Amino acid sequence: MLNKNRRLQSVHRIANNLKLTFSYQDFYPSFDKQISFGWTEVWLPKARDKKLWLLVFQEINKSPVALLTNEKPVSAKKVARLISYYFGRYSGCEDSVRFVKQEFKIEKFRIQGLPAIRNWFFWISVAFTMLFDFQTHREILKKIIEYSQSFPNPATFLYYRILRGINYLLRDFFPYGGLARAKIL
Repeated sequence: MLNKNRRLQSVHRIANNLKLTFSYQDFYPSFDKQISFGWTEVWLPKARDKKLWLLVFQEINKSPVALLTNEKPVSAKKVARLISYYFGRYSGCEDSVRFVKQEFKIEKFRIQGLPAIRNWFFWISVAFTMLFDFQTHREILKKIIEYSQSFPNPATFLYYRILRGINYLLRDFFPYGGLARAKIL
């Protein structure tokens, strides 16, 4: 990547040398972590005519995170908004991936071949569709969460509680049948 002096440098070096002069809490006071941020103009080596911006933010005592965008940051407020979009997207993706890995035991599967991968993704999409449907029907969702003996803290990502409630419902309604010993997933 080319820095503002048009010298070839790594993203890591640019991010570490950039002065992070703005505080994320100035724009989002309810955010619970101390994050500073800054940005600089950069170019890709083979596309020298196209301007890009490297947004860098860093939590205290953590490594900096760099985001590359083609949207011109005209103010610190706009950069803070772009970083907040990243936080929203990151938590949405990260929570879902963690859920799939933990509850669908993704690491324990040994899938060989494209047909097996397609089948596996089909069943995961069916499971997510069911979980999403439960989440959209508020009365059913409320009962399932009550039945799941909810965790002590409120959560925005409800799939764990929904899955736990369904498992408990099946266990209690089919105590002696084949479903009594089996967990859904």
